[in-house]
This record gives sequence, structure tokens and C-alpha cells, in this order.
Amino acid sequence: MNVIEQFSRFANLYETHNIIQSQVAKKLVDMIEYRDYKSIIDIGCGSGSIYKNIIKNSIEFKEFVVADLSTEMLEIHPSSSKIKKVSFDFNNINSCEDIGDDNYEMVIYSSALQWSQDLDRTLKEISKLSDKFYFAFFTSNTFKTLHKTTRLKSPIYTKEFIEEHLNNYYNSSFEVMNYQLDFDS
Repeated sequence: MNVIEQFSRFANLYETHNIIQSQVAKKLVDMIEYRDYKSIIDIGCGSGSIYKNIIKNSIEFKEFVVADLSTEMLEIHPSSSKIKKVSFDFNNINSCEDIGDDNYEMVIYSSALQWSQDLDRTLKEISKLSDKFYFAFFTSNTFKTLHKTTRLKSPIYTKEFIEEHLNNYYNSSFEVMNYQLDFDS
């Protein structure tokens, strides 16, 4: 079963299990300086953590485009007259056509791009959508204890790989955050 099938299958339970993703979305939105936008696009929007934090932070917008490959995630994302929901596959070479040729004032990717099969191509295509970007990636250190224990290599890109490819298309700055989930034994 591929990644999108997993997200779609458990979309109705996502909010109860996306603890780290919610923290990452909050941190990412807290970094946004400007408070009024004509158009924002959230790619890999999931159940709406970015949108909910934008509302909490009183960031204004005329149009908020939410894009996700999982139609089930789009269904549970909050709705309003300012929100446009779009099915979007960043692994499809023609994917940017699905979200239009609009030039958005801001593009946000939170905890989604690590699933890109060709990160360089995806970043190149997305770079054409705006001049302002906020990205959050999980790296190969995600679940490092699990991977070490099972002796499996992480399927997610390394921090260095992500930085290298971001620098090809963006004037980037980076901050590495470490989050920890504790489980009852």
C-alpha cells in the first residue's frame, strides 16, 4: 500500500495521531511575519493544521487554496467561502497545472514534501508559484530509533539532501527542530 493510500485510509483518524505534524504546523505559521495576503496555497494540507494556525494567528487572506492528493483529507479539511480545495499530486510532472498558473503570495508546505519521489523536480516546479515560501520537512532522522532497532534505512531524505536541493531554487534559511513522542510501555 502506498503513502497516499495510507493517508486516505486513515484520514478520519488523522487528527488524533498527527501530534508532531500539528506542532510543526504551529511553529511554521508562527514564523510568518506579514499578516495580510491576497492568496495563500497550502500544499499537502492534510486535515488543516496550517489553516487552523493561520486563523489563530489572525493572518488575513482573500483566497486560501488547499491542495492534497487524498480526497479524504480534503473532505475533512475545514471549509469556508475563501477556501478552494484542489486535488494535487506533487509526484506528477503536470501537477502544477492542477493548482493553476496563479502566482500565489505565499506557498506553504508542512510535513509533506518528504514524500516527493523527485524532490529536485518538485521544488523546481513549486518555485514558479510564488516569491515567498515556508517549508517544513521531516528528515531521515525521523523515527531514527525505530530504524536503528529494525536495521532499516529511512525512506525519507537526509537534511543535507533537502538543504542542497532547496538551495537550487530558493534563498533559504534553515532551522532544525527535534521533537519527541513518548509512549507508555
